[in-house]
Amino acid sequence: MVPRIADLGPGPADPGTRAGMFASRLLGAALCRYVLRLPPLDTMDTEEVVAWIGPALRRYPVE
Repeated sequence: MVPRIADLGPGPADPGTRAGMFASRLLGAALCRYVLRLPPLDTMDTEEVVAWIGPALRRYPVE
């Protein structure tokens, strides 16, 4: 993932940091939704989850 993020251009943080933040957000959401089954994340439909976490995920590769 780091090379792909690096290809997007420079940001205020190095590509490794941006990739790590992206992965931690995505894996954290998956952990809460599918393993811990925390409400309301576990009952949201996919489109609603994307609406909530999508903006954060789009931010990490370029910032």
